[in-house]
Amino acid sequence: AVYGTCRLFVERERAAIGALVVAIHPAVVVQMFQVRFYGFWLGATAWLVYLTVRSVREPERRQLLYARCALAVLVAGSHWFGVIGVGLITAGDLMARRGARQRLMASIPLAAAVLALGLCAPLLRAQRTGLWVPTWIEPLTLGDAAIQARAILGPAPMLLLAAYGLWRLARRM
Repeated sequence: AVYGTCRLFVERERAAIGALVVAIHPAVVVQMFQVRFYGFWLGATAWLVYLTVRSVREPERRQLLYARCALAVLVAGSHWFGVIGVGLITAGDLMARRGARQRLMASIPLAAAVLALGLCAPLLRAQRTGLWVPTWIEPLTLGDAAIQARAILGPAPMLLLAAYGLWRLARRM
C-alpha cells in the first residue's frame, strides 16, 4: 500500500525506496512481529491512504468509495489510534477536494466509521470500567521520549536513505 501510494506520485525506484524505508523502520518491524492487531491496523491504514489518494484522481469510481468505507470501519474499529487515523486521513482528503459534492463524497468513509462505532456504543459502555484499572505502562518520561525519537529517526531508515543517495550520486558520475 505504501509502494502503491508512492507510485501514484513518483517512479518505481523512488516508490520502492519509500516502501522499504517504512518496512525497515524499527517501530514497524516490532509491531509486525507481535501477535497483536497492530500489523492489521497499520496495513489497513496504509491501504485506506492509497485508496483515498486514488479516489481524488478517479472520483467517478464508486468501488473506491465502497472500499474506503469498509477500510475506514476496519481501521476505526481495530484501535482507538484508528479513530484518530481515519479522522486525519479524512481531514486531509477534505482539504484536497474542491466543491461541495466532492467534499461530501470525501466525508462518507468518516461517516461510515462513526456509524460503526456508534453501533458499538453498548459494548464500549460495558467496557468503561476498564478505564479505571491501572495498566502496566509506566508514565512517559523525557528519557523515554528521547529513546522513541531515536527509534523513529533510527539508523536503519537513515542508512537506507543514505545508501540510496550515494547510489544516485554514483550513477550520475
